[in-house]
Amino acid sequence: PFVDDDHPLQSLFPARVWAIRIPVILILLASAVVGSFLGT
Repeated sequence: PFVDDDHPLQSLFPARVWAIRIPVILILLASAVVGSFLGT
């Protein structure tokens, strides 16, 4: 909200949807790894 949309800094960051996707993917992967250890 503090930087304009056309500011050059904005090109350094991924799109807003990745702010949701990346943590969700990491949580799913981590829970799969932990679950595989606990399931054995």
